[in-house]
Amino acid sequence: MLSAFDVLRENLGQGAGPELILAIDSAPQRQLDELAEEIAALKPTESLPKRPVTEVWPLIPMRASLFFDRLGDDVAAGFAPSGIRLSSATDPRLAGTGAFSGGVLRALLYSHGLAIEDPLRHAAGMHLSQPAELRPITRRGLSAAASSLSEIADLLDADVVNLFYTEASEIESAAVTAATMTDAIETDAHGFSPVDLWNSFESEFISGLSSPLQDAWRHCEKETAPLISN
Repeated sequence: MLSAFDVLRENLGQGAGPELILAIDSAPQRQLDELAEEIAALKPTESLPKRPVTEVWPLIPMRASLFFDRLGDDVAAGFAPSGIRLSSATDPRLAGTGAFSGGVLRALLYSHGLAIEDPLRHAAGMHLSQPAELRPITRRGLSAAASSLSEIADLLDADVVNLFYTEASEIESAAVTAATMTDAIETDAHGFSPVDLWNSFESEFISGLSSPLQDAWRHCEKETAPLISN
């Protein structure tokens, strides 16, 4: 199945590299909008290739990266999943700096491969969500994503890095599932309340975080405690 990066290269008639980025930057707005729509219309990822149980293939979603971005810039301290900041792939300020591809290469030192959420499809969705007058700005996100994927094009083509994308509708389905689980917890006579389960999760989750993130969690807990009690 064609990936968004395949569609981009095929439509613009350029291979990965500077020529592809130049083609994006110089394309008429209407052409770029149509290309973003074609990318957005791609089928969501139904499954990833199966790997041997002896291999390590971290799966890194965009939202996890956005969460860790709030905590700082030192990847050595654990501020990004596997040291990869997916949000840097679509940041025009970081295009061409290696911030994204450097994280990918660093992660591959400790794993057999990677499955990362497709930054190009994310950029296309952001582009299409904006009114026409702002799209000359969101074009820069598409350009940055193409630049980032160009830097790891050989890894993509060699099946060392896999791309996936989660549709917004699937996220909504997850929320419905979460609500159903909450209802089941409240109605089942197992003796545990949602508060009991949350406290258990919180205890295990916090113990696995880095020290700065544990401090951030405690700060948030302290700030929100009065709101919850009221």
